[in-house]
Amino acid sequence: MSIDTENNGLKEFEVEITETLRRTVTVEAADRDEAEQIVSDNWRNSEYVLDADNFIGVEFEASKGGRELARDENHREEGGNHEMDDTTTSTSLNENANAPLAENQYVKELFSILGDNGRDTSGLSALLGHVSEMENFVKRAEDTISDMKSQLAEMKEVQNHPVKTALQNAIKNLEQRVAEIKEQLSVLKNNIVEGCKNAVAAFKEKGAAALDKLASFFKIKSGLESWKKNIDGAIRADDKAVASIQKFSAEYHTAGRAIKNMARVAVGKQPIDAKKEAGKIAKAMSAPYKMQKNMLTGLKKSIDKAIASLDGLEAKAEARRVHRQAERAAAKKPSLLGQLQENIAIVEQRKREMPVQERAKTKGAEI
Repeated sequence: MSIDTENNGLKEFEVEITETLRRTVTVEAADRDEAEQIVSDNWRNSEYVLDADNFIGVEFEASKGGRELARDENHREEGGNHEMDDTTTSTSLNENANAPLAENQYVKELFSILGDNGRDTSGLSALLGHVSEMENFVKRAEDTISDMKSQLAEMKEVQNHPVKTALQNAIKNLEQRVAEIKEQLSVLKNNIVEGCKNAVAAFKEKGAAALDKLASFFKIKSGLESWKKNIDGAIRADDKAVASIQKFSAEYHTAGRAIKNMARVAVGKQPIDAKKEAGKIAKAMSAPYKMQKNMLTGLKKSIDKAIASLDGLEAKAEARRVHRQAERAAAKKPSLLGQLQENIAIVEQRKREMPVQERAKTKGAEI
């Protein structure tokens, strides 16, 4: 087998990571096709949100062939353990908005350091997973907005109705909200990368002891808590908007039913007392707010999990610190036999230091 002496035979491969999520729901339908359609519509409206709890497997597939590495690239790859070119920092941070966190060079290096030093990586993995969940919520929201625009264009009921402008504005506001969330996610990802970078630098400077304070490198907890409060307020606003639309719709149908009943009574027919479900327009008006609430609810759950992951990192660091203190204290604490021997030595030393006459008296007293 020939070996490329110029680059040692190394190649660069792109490896595709595919995670599979699965969830089973129960619906009532006339047949299988209708059941699938109902679930499909509900999923597009974000009524079903799959997250890390629905994870069932992962697959890895590398690209065929691979790209030959230039000699200078190999040289950098071989240039010492856990070393990184700091000139790539700004480029790396600017690319975080679209790139998965797990593919960032600083994140990968920190995982490598943690593994090499026998540290648990599950907390950090969970944190990255919850950020990925947030990105999935946003992606589904963008797909749903696209569907809403298509449905609005096809709804004959609103084409010449004043409500069309209101719907367009509601969808536009929803797009703006999604754009704001994407920006917040970008900042969050940059802060996580910066935390990984600082942790790597601290390890290189101070050694493995720096890993005991891993959680302190991620300055994101207060930001997540603030974001969560803002989401709570937005969810309340969505609930209020939907309630107002439903109330208006109910009053509208009640008034219409009253007019119809007056006509029925006039011709000797019994009035109709049945309540009518919300019409297509009311459902269309409520859809953007309901979708936003579902997206924000999913984000809130992922934020809670991310905060819990940070708390877990802090708890593990504190447990390790307490354990090390206990070990040091145990090493310093003398045994009972050692204390007894030390006391005997002190007594004997004091005897030797006594005048001769006092020593004789002490000896006589012992007899």
